[in-house]
Amino acid sequence: MFVLSNHRVSSRDFKSHITDIEGTQYKIRRNDYIWAEDPQVRELQKRFFAEQSNVLEEFCKRNNVRHPNQETISLMYFKFIKQIIEDIKFEVASDGLVTTDLAIGYNGWRSYGSIKELF
Repeated sequence: MFVLSNHRVSSRDFKSHITDIEGTQYKIRRNDYIWAEDPQVRELQKRFFAEQSNVLEEFCKRNNVRHPNQETISLMYFKFIKQIIEDIKFEVASDGLVTTDLAIGYNGWRSYGSIKELF
């Protein structure tokens, strides 16, 4: 059995949001995911979460997918992640990683929603 100490859990960088519990005066904090410590992996997370809905919407339109499920979209997500990884590798190899500040904008990195080769 694997048990995490309170310190390990509380020291992680969670992406969280607080939601009202319907019918009560209480709220609950939901942890959506843990931000990676590695700057390249964290950048991959940012780009994926920022564009995943656009890519999925475009994929469904182009391929007439009415009810997306894991069978119909898993390869699309794989290709999307692969493209982000290739872009990050290229940026690191050339002039440095272009980091995304989601609170401000996308700092000029390209939108993946219109990449035809993903579909």
